[in-house]
Amino acid sequence: MVSPQDDIFVEGNRFHWALEYTRLAASEPRAIADAVRRALSEAAEDKNVVVAFGHALWNDLAADRVPAGLRSFESLGGPGKAEAPATQRDLLF
Repeated sequence: MVSPQDDIFVEGNRFHWALEYTRLAASEPRAIADAVRRALSEAAEDKNVVVAFGHALWNDLAADRVPAGLRSFESLGGPGKAEAPATQRDLLF
């Protein structure tokens, strides 16, 4: 992705709560998918819930449905020594 994603969070809200998860090596993809389904089914209807998957986890969950161009984050360099490090996680709520 060469530009930021627009419209991930609902504008006008005063607060956002983001949770980033890194899966354990022994985690079963099916158990992760079940946990995401359960969390979404229990979310309050008046709450905006966003779920984002990192490339590696998406590939393990549904390799045949990975969007074209989806890849792991890369660090971005700027002028001088400026750098925005890549902070790839497997799952974002």
